[in-house]
Amino acid sequence: MAFWGKALKADLQKLAENLGVEVGASATIIEIKKAIQAIPNYDEEVDYIKELLETLKATRIEEEKEAKRLEEEKKKLEREEKRIAEEREEKRIAEEREAKRILEEKELKNAFQLKKLQIELENKSRPSETIPMAKPKLEMRHLMQKFDPKEGDISLYLVLFERQARRVEINEDSWVSHLIVLLPYEMSQLIARESEEVSNDYSHIKKNYFEEWLKGLEVKTFAELSDLIVTEQIKRRVPWEVKEHFIDEWADIKSPEVLSKRLDEYDSVRSLWKKKSYSGNSKERFPTWKAKSPIESKALPVKREEHGAKKSTTNTEDFEKRTVRCYKCGSKEHIRPNCLLLRNKESSAIVNHLFEA
Repeated sequence: MAFWGKALKADLQKLAENLGVEVGASATIIEIKKAIQAIPNYDEEVDYIKELLETLKATRIEEEKEAKRLEEEKKKLEREEKRIAEEREEKRIAEEREAKRILEEKELKNAFQLKKLQIELENKSRPSETIPMAKPKLEMRHLMQKFDPKEGDISLYLVLFERQARRVEINEDSWVSHLIVLLPYEMSQLIARESEEVSNDYSHIKKNYFEEWLKGLEVKTFAELSDLIVTEQIKRRVPWEVKEHFIDEWADIKSPEVLSKRLDEYDSVRSLWKKKSYSGNSKERFPTWKAKSPIESKALPVKREEHGAKKSTTNTEDFEKRTVRCYKCGSKEHIRPNCLLLRNKESSAIVNHLFEA
């Protein structure tokens, strides 16, 4: 029969047991089938046997599924127990490490306190000495800009340097080392030439620099020094474009009379050049201009041009009528740089400031 084909040995053994047929455990599927078919009234009970076999088969399948589910749950439970055990172990190890760290910190702290007490006892046993508190080390290059010979005044720069050094309480023995960093290469070479005995003497370095400056300019008398100071004060007030005009001889000018003469000559040439540029006729100034016929002139709006020409003529006449005067005393005989009032006032003030410094 067809329903025997898919039956397993276990199903047939169960079927034989329910039908009261005795079969051995070592019996084969064919032997079990023959034993079941040999029961009385088999043909009449075949439908019942078939239903019973299907029921036993379904029961076996359900039992296998349940067993498989239980096995999976068991494995899942084992995995969960393993995970919990690992977490507990990790937690235990972490707690042991933390306890060890706390113990080490405590031991280190105790050792530090013990060392501190030992030092305090040693200090108490020694005679009391005043220990100054260490102050933060400051560099002058962080407090001041580098000196620029073209823009700055070395005497004023040194005064500012000394004030800053005293403010941050830098030892005077190290002033020279701080100053070298702030000076240009050419100026620092003068300090480098000094002997080792006086290389850290700031007063000597400042005096030597002043003497080298005078020596380079060939200043030998007090009168020449006074003229040089006045000349330097005038030079500082001269515009940069004028300095560029005298760039080749600017450093060699050390007399206020010579400097005033050079500036007067420059101003005269500049004034003549301006007058010449304004006094040229219209054809020379505007070579592309051409006369127009009366008809063309009427057709063009010439009022603005006439007004502009009239204004230009007026400005030229006013410029030519201007008289050169001294801005200090109002005299027509000299200009401000040659004014005796200004020279006497500045020379006395600068000389006093130099010797006070």
